Amino acid sequence: ELNFHLGNVIKYVCRAGHKDDDIEDLSKAIHYLSNEIEFRTSQRIQGSVQRKELSESQLAEYAKEFDR
Repeated sequence: ELNFHLGNVIKYVCRAGHKDDDIEDLSKAIHYLSNEIEFRTSQRIQGSVQRKELSESQLAEYAKEFDR
């Protein structure tokens, strides 16, 4: 599924070097890709928590990642 984040990744990668600053466009693509990875990770964790597949220590480790 091509959602908002992934659509913007494609937009900024394709646009790099054709408009404005290519480094800025590529940085924006990385930003949106990072957002998508964070979103998918949180969805996966929520699903695991609901199915009670993660231990308390695993939950604490994942929580540290989102505190950055």
